[in-house]
Amino acid sequence: MWRTYIEKERMSWSEYIDLSGKVQEAFRVESYPTYIVLDKDGVVRFRQSGVNDFTGGELTDAINKALKRSSDPALAAVAAAAPPEPAAEAPKSAAANQPAGDPATTPLTGVEAWSLSGSVYKNEELGLSLELPKGWTPATAISLHEYNERSQAQARASLAQQHPEISATAIVVPKTVLYASLRGGSADHLTLPCLRVSANPRMPSLTLDRFTELMQRAAQTGGKLTGDPAEVTVNRHHLFRADMEMTAGATHLYRTYAQTRSGGYAVTLEFFASSKEELQRISASLNSLTFEEEEE
Repeated sequence: MWRTYIEKERMSWSEYIDLSGKVQEAFRVESYPTYIVLDKDGVVRFRQSGVNDFTGGELTDAINKALKRSSDPALAAVAAAAPPEPAAEAPKSAAANQPAGDPATTPLTGVEAWSLSGSVYKNEELGLSLELPKGWTPATAISLHEYNERSQAQARASLAQQHPEISATAIVVPKTVLYASLRGGSADHLTLPCLRVSANPRMPSLTLDRFTELMQRAAQTGGKLTGDPAEVTVNRHHLFRADMEMTAGATHLYRTYAQTRSGGYAVTLEFFASSKEELQRISASLNSLTFEEEEE
């Protein structure tokens, strides 16, 4: 089955199936996909779990740098002798099984604190309200917090490896504040159809030209835009929106990407589906989107 798939997809590069789990353990792989780039000496130069708009470009850059780097026998010896670092444990919380986003039962604050009334998601920090598609289940606020902590730790570890001269505290990873799908689950693994909302405190204000450039770069990593990015108005609030057809590994998917600003954050909403019709149906939830704050 595995060999048949490789031949069918014309995957001419080296392939390895980790039946024993030794590779997963050695490289501390906790979620899929996980990308790791090693240089000639076996030193990890890039590591990322999950996929975002910049994954393709960052991987290409890391591989090119690793290929250009001269071999250092001393580094090779250290890499060969160093035992694998233990996998970091997710923060434990007595409230991990509490109702999703209930401020009375979770210690979360800021954009990570939210509530669910029926099928309506509300985030007071962002001033955001959104009705989930019928029958969808959100991941708990605690599980999202733990996911954000892992993402932050991984990003800082990657920065420390690639640019040790830069303080790890200089990097801020957008926080996922909502993940919901028809099948439930967690933000670690997207299950189609689903939606994800994230908030970034450091992203500058967008223009349509800059948003279009961002979407064009995203389309270069295994996708294509199915229409021109546009500025739209939803309940008197302005958003930039683009629809895209993408391939991630063996998965073919369709994605709606919308972005705006509120509460001092850049807010990104993403809808993922397995067909154009399904995407059109679920992305209609954007029509229920409201913001309490006036735009700056």
